[in-house]
Amino acid sequence: MRQKDDRAFAELLNRLRVKQKQDLLSNEDRELLTQAVAGIQDCPADRLHIYATNKEVDLHNAQTVATLHKDFVNIDAHNYRKDPRSGCMMIMPEKIQGSKRDLPDNIMAAQGVRIMLIRNLDVEDGIVNGTFGTISHIVMSEGGLPYAKLIGLQLDNPIAGQRFRKKLLGPSDNLVYIERSEENLSCKKGVVRRQFPIKLAFACTAHKVQGMTMTSAVVCLKRVFEPGMAYVALSRTTSLQGLTITDFEEKKIYADPGIMTALENMNHASFQSARPLLTLFKSVDLPPETLTVIHHNTQEHLTLWT
Repeated sequence: MRQKDDRAFAELLNRLRVKQKQDLLSNEDRELLTQAVAGIQDCPADRLHIYATNKEVDLHNAQTVATLHKDFVNIDAHNYRKDPRSGCMMIMPEKIQGSKRDLPDNIMAAQGVRIMLIRNLDVEDGIVNGTFGTISHIVMSEGGLPYAKLIGLQLDNPIAGQRFRKKLLGPSDNLVYIERSEENLSCKKGVVRRQFPIKLAFACTAHKVQGMTMTSAVVCLKRVFEPGMAYVALSRTTSLQGLTITDFEEKKIYADPGIMTALENMNHASFQSARPLLTLFKSVDLPPETLTVIHHNTQEHLTLWT
């Protein structure tokens, strides 16, 4: 469905989905993919870049912000620990490097910077982990040391965040304003971190973009390290025209051997005898080549008692 308007690309991806590591691409498939190959210097900086590792993502994000936004603001995380004498939470003067699971140590923020939410703030309102947007306004504290109080976001999803629109800039203000979140620091017992739950998103890992659909993306295959990773990254765009590939390596595109085993062992079933499809087929005049999906993403749960 993602590539429904580019049949050649969809059929290519279907072949890549089951390609084994020892298999070579056909000349036709190699020719199609090389149409998308380009040097990193020829890729638009603001187009989403997809990498295999967090290290590549962090480097690309930092370089892109520094290149495109000379007036960025470093928003450091604030770490607190309870004072044993007063019982109050006191800010720690020294910086602490958190783990990948923690809120970020630092955010290079500026108007126009692409970001992604990394926490669920309001699931019903669409403010969830993985939501993309752009920083449009940074609300600083008045008086004393500069302090970022709120960040106004222009979300890619225009209907998300209705309850977060505080209208700080007047009636025309349609930004979604977020505050700092507060969490226990996983790498330092007894320390609480306050920081905005966002990360730069000029680049993302292949794992993070699973399920996403986009019109254009730049995919780097250099450090792909597991089966299926290249396929996930290459299949995010709706067309081959919107795909750019850097560091193209044919051997990085391969599937888990278990996929072919599962497909070969999969039982074949006839839809004609399945209920309630039996009634549907009798009541609806469908062409013989038409497949109608009635149950989608249905799971059967089995509990074993010992």
